[in-house]
Amino acid sequence: MSDKIYLTLLGFFFLFSIPVCIRFPEYTILYAMTIIYAPFAMKGVTFYRRTLGKYFPGREVGNHYLYSLVGLPLGLIAALAEWQNIYAVMLFGAIAIIMVGVAEEIFRAGSIVLFVRFLKISPSHAIILANLSWIMFHFAIRPFNFWYFLFLCLAAIVFTFALVKGGLGAAIVAHVMSNSIASWITLATYGTNIEISSLSYSSLAVLMIIVFTIPLIGGMVKWQARRA
Repeated sequence: MSDKIYLTLLGFFFLFSIPVCIRFPEYTILYAMTIIYAPFAMKGVTFYRRTLGKYFPGREVGNHYLYSLVGLPLGLIAALAEWQNIYAVMLFGAIAIIMVGVAEEIFRAGSIVLFVRFLKISPSHAIILANLSWIMFHFAIRPFNFWYFLFLCLAAIVFTFALVKGGLGAAIVAHVMSNSIASWITLATYGTNIEISSLSYSSLAVLMIIVFTIPLIGGMVKWQARRA
């Protein structure tokens, strides 16, 4: 069964994200992340559901977008904490918010396929590694904050729940909803007089190493071992 919401958001992403990347080059990493992991994302959802579905009540069949509502309370938590104005990066508009949600959820779903294939680890360990990589992604582009780290751990659980129970489209909508709620509350509270954060080239380099080379290095090690 096709995930119509996911496919719609993915189409929106590819169509409207190009102007955002041209205006704000720091977003190009999200575009690259989506291109790399999108082919594996739906297979990754299968790994999530087979591995974690037994821990949640009910059946994980088809797409249930009601589960995207779990993003609402998460957004309220993020807005209350503010995280040193990190949500100011969302001020560029709804396209940027959707871009973040699509790219990050595709990475969380798709990367585990590469982890399983190249690192030869179990799906459960691949899920843990994918979510840890997702958390590390955030601290490659901003200073470490312990409470934000705990929030990201909670977010990983919430978005994984939406992914397992509702499908990839539901997880993306939950992610977008969380970011949107936090952005709206931050704007309503602080207005636009907040500092806009940006990514440095060194941060992008660190991020690319974290996100893209872990499965590739693992695959090279396995290949060299087979040749020996």
